[in-house]
Amino acid sequence: MLMFRKQISLDGEWQFQLDHKQIGEEQEWFSPKTDASSWLYVCVPSVWDNYNYGLKGYEGTCWYRREFEIDMEKAEKKVRLCFAGVNHAIKAWINGEYIGNHEGPYTPFEFDISDKLK
Repeated sequence: MLMFRKQISLDGEWQFQLDHKQIGEEQEWFSPKTDASSWLYVCVPSVWDNYNYGLKGYEGTCWYRREFEIDMEKAEKKVRLCFAGVNHAIKAWINGEYIGNHEGPYTPFEFDISDKLK
């Protein structure tokens, strides 16, 4: 019998915040408790240059944030967060817990988040 992995697309609207002063990690912007009500919205997949937020030419750190739910009763034993690519590097958190990093522009990669889900 063939088994197919269930996939949930996270394409669509994400919250987005520039980190000009490199304070996001120190202030724990990765925490679910962070007030992100003033963050901008962008669609993924895309690049922030496509939005009229005065970001043309910005080269620095930014944060993306998205809430999603997984039905743990229907989830497979291993749950992976897959990226088709990012420009240029990423550090990632799930539920406030660091899950890993990746460097390399526009190359696919994934993180096993099975033990980070609530």
